[in-house]
Amino acid sequence: MDSERKTADGTPEADVEVEETKYVLYGVEDVPSPPVCFIFGLQQAIMCIGGTLSLPYLIPGYICAEGNYDVTAKLMSITLFMCGVATILQTLFGIRLGIVQGGSNLYILPIVAMMSSDRWKCPNSEDSSLQNTTLTGDEDEVWQLRMREVTVINKYTNI
Repeated sequence: MDSERKTADGTPEADVEVEETKYVLYGVEDVPSPPVCFIFGLQQAIMCIGGTLSLPYLIPGYICAEGNYDVTAKLMSITLFMCGVATILQTLFGIRLGIVQGGSNLYILPIVAMMSSDRWKCPNSEDSSLQNTTLTGDEDEVWQLRMREVTVINKYTNI
């Protein structure tokens, strides 16, 4: 009996040694060396900070607080604080992995859509019709009113 294996067309199959290439450096149970762990952790932190800090830089332009660095600082500190709290809670009670919880950029589009309507246009300081309104007297009230509205709208979009 012929022990050669044959292909579908009847020709003998050639014995070719296939060299397996391994593309995965670390398996699930493998632990990299401490310097490599430090570099991986630094890479993860840089990625998380970029995504998390983009929100406090984008939002003030839409809520009439562009150029008001106190508002940007408040939004940035609130974002970083809440990301820290969420990360600690997720690490202790959630899935118990060292995953950094950050802000969601999902809400930027509804904020842009809402703030582009005529109702939420930023008041112009040269506009004489707005000089005697309460919105121009208190600049903080202008952005706080919009921020409250954004918060309410975002709560409803979660449902």
